[in-house]
Amino acid sequence: MDCVLEFNRTSCALSNFPGEDTPSKDYVQAMLRDIAAAWKEFCLSVNAYFLRGTPARGAATH
Repeated sequence: MDCVLEFNRTSCALSNFPGEDTPSKDYVQAMLRDIAAAWKEFCLSVNAYFLRGTPARGAATH
């Protein structure tokens, strides 16, 4: 998150809104929780995708 803010700190998308380039600790924590939830959902969906394509253990393959 720090790298993203640093990289985008001078962009017009952030510089046109006072304070957006230095968000509060609570705001950063909320964003990190959202990112973690999205990452978890992505990981679970990828895992489910691979599990659907994997034969059960001990199952005969033809």
